[in-house]
Amino acid sequence: MGAFSARLDLPEGARAFACIRPQALILSRRGEGVAGLVVGCSFLGEIEQLSIRVEGVPDLLRLRTTGRVDVRSGEGISLSVDPEGVLVFAAE
Repeated sequence: MGAFSARLDLPEGARAFACIRPQALILSRRGEGVAGLVVGCSFLGEIEQLSIRVEGVPDLLRLRTTGRVDVRSGEGISLSVDPEGVLVFAAE
């Protein structure tokens, strides 16, 4: 999903893990970002929840939107991440 700065005192190459806040995921049409495939759409009143498969990520990503999104199951999309919504921790 990209490279992220860590506010940790870790040596270069040290193992770490990143937690991405759901609201930091940015959905767009195919193009810039990581390619994904919409495998499910659920209308939940004020929000819509998309289930997205990204190659190399074992679990489905679930993205909730507060506005109507014009995508359908089976459609390719792109995901990018707002770096401010990423928390990086040292792996233990």
